[in-house]
Amino acid sequence: MIFIYGFFGFLIGFGIGLGFANVMLRRKTKNELQDDKSLAWTYGLGVWGFAILGGVVGVWIYNMNVI
Repeated sequence: MIFIYGFFGFLIGFGIGLGFANVMLRRKTKNELQDDKSLAWTYGLGVWGFAILGGVVGVWIYNMNVI
């Protein structure tokens, strides 16, 4: 059961991270997004960080017996 909470927390965190990256990259042009490779590392790692944090929060919720 803990894996289910962790998995769904991971998915929710991944979605939040993608939304965050979308908002932060909204004003960039297509050429800037294609040419600047540092953006991929910066925002890519940010998305994965949100996903891992979501998984940790999901496991924490399971351990707190909130639901």
